[in-house]
Amino acid sequence: MKRVFFPNEEWAYFKIFCNIRDSDNVLINSVYKIAYKLKKMNLISKWFYIRYFEEDYHLRIRFKCITAENNYLVYKYFCEQIQSYVSNGIIWKIQLDTYFREMERYGDEEGIEFVESLFEYDSVAIIKILTTLNNDIHEEDRWKYGILLLDFYSNLFNYKIETRVEIFNDLFRRFIPENAKFKSVADQIKRKYYENKDEISTILSTNNDLTKISELNVKEFTSQIQSIKNLNHMTDTILRNMFESIVHMSINRLFRNNQNKYETILYSLIFYGYMEKLKHSVSHMKK
Repeated sequence: MKRVFFPNEEWAYFKIFCNIRDSDNVLINSVYKIAYKLKKMNLISKWFYIRYFEEDYHLRIRFKCITAENNYLVYKYFCEQIQSYVSNGIIWKIQLDTYFREMERYGDEEGIEFVESLFEYDSVAIIKILTTLNNDIHEEDRWKYGILLLDFYSNLFNYKIETRVEIFNDLFRRFIPENAKFKSVADQIKRKYYENKDEISTILSTNNDLTKISELNVKEFTSQIQSIKNLNHMTDTILRNMFESIVHMSINRLFRNNQNKYETILYSLIFYGYMEKLKHSVSHMKK
């Protein structure tokens, strides 16, 4: 299994440097349309994006070409279609780079292909969500979609409510030291939960079907998760680590910046929400 892909090989990897505020627009109105067309042209088999801040804020877009020979055609089409954003200054730099697969993080050689496919489904689903936010008109809803995504993946991995409480409690506590300045607002986070308790409860209690937003078939997500679970070397610990990495990347795609801050908030909010569900479940069993 190949680990490193140089710019002229099977994976075409672009870094798009743009203003943070413009990044959703670039994703919705340019990157997504380019990727859709490249698949229709049978030049790529999958793609995904992440947001990153290294040197400057940028989007990292990765296209898996059907063949290495398609790489130049992908590069040419991408540059042609993105040119208007460069001309008007929304995008101020584009770089090609080498793609290093994080195999150890995502199930080694057996798992990485499935995770890359999952990343494509996640990328498309989140771009659909970004479209519903409608250029900040519904910006306040972004954190609610974050809760929805975390619950969606918890359902896909078929975690029991007790396990969800444990996972998100661990993640919340792990992120607090990493975000020391947010320790002082722990009470504010809890206050935010109680202010939005009913809405969070509704999100977590409804039939959580992200496909209504993303227009994707849940079977696509499920098939990749099941393939990951079926890996020969898979254990509960490895699977949980992969779950944590997958939801981490999903939140990265949803929020334009300050992702660690929002992860801290979301992990705590969903932890409180699951605790409430668990409490009601135990109370119901006692009756």
